[in-house]
Amino acid sequence: MAETLVTQYAGTVDNDNLPKLGELRFSITPAQNTNVRYNLLELSTKAGEGDVVVSVIGNGYITDAGRTANLGTSKTIAAGAEMEKTYFSNGTFTVVVSNKYAITALIGGTGASGSCNYKNWSFDIEQLRGMSNLTNLQFHTSGFYGDIISLSSLTNLEWLELWSNPDLYGNISALANCINLQVLAFYYSSNVSGSIDTLINLTNLYIVDMSLCNVSGNISVFSNMNLTKFNSWGCPNIYGDIGECFKSSSTLFETRLASTQISGSVNSLANKTKLVRLVVNNT
Repeated sequence: MAETLVTQYAGTVDNDNLPKLGELRFSITPAQNTNVRYNLLELSTKAGEGDVVVSVIGNGYITDAGRTANLGTSKTIAAGAEMEKTYFSNGTFTVVVSNKYAITALIGGTGASGSCNYKNWSFDIEQLRGMSNLTNLQFHTSGFYGDIISLSSLTNLEWLELWSNPDLYGNISALANCINLQVLAFYYSSNVSGSIDTLINLTNLYIVDMSLCNVSGNISVFSNMNLTKFNSWGCPNIYGDIGECFKSSSTLFETRLASTQISGSVNSLANKTKLVRLVVNNT
């Protein structure tokens, strides 16, 4: 049996490479695309929960949006901050974020002309466990990896965009208790699987995009939701009646259902006056 010794004496650790409790750590590598403008982390924090410190370890520094200034390697984000942007240089380094439990919004990646991210932010989503204040998580095409079961405790999530992260995997049922979700986008994440039927209680959803995921199930699960956007193209095990799915979607403006088993008459969408994009080939 392994033993753990606990001392009553205060101690310090002077090794920055050792993760500390309550930290998030992102491993950044140089973006290869010459159009890259910046590495960006955008945070909001909850009032009364303490400050958050963003720091850099390694060959990098905090900069401005134009990457023209060296602003050092540490920045404090005050409690109650709203969408505070921190820009980083292009290089090989680790971004460390303290007091993760105070974070309400976590958005980031690599900004580039003509695209948004280049998979140079490596991050194990296991680190997100316990972040009960988190409502907004957006890191697409970024290099996130791990089992999405780690998201199951984030029950206050309202906005979740992790699309085009092929090293994410796991069953979509991990989100079954995230009843506050309004936006759910995992498209181009082919190792995300499971039945969409498990999302039946997520009645606040209005945007769903699971295109090219390995999910299955009957789209009628969304029949009581007012969807504005629903895409599931490239999911051959998605089925159900198109009219039933969107019967409550009075503001539907986009749906892409190509290469699925979805059936029914497109005439059932005749009353969707805001619909501007409908793709149903190979169904």
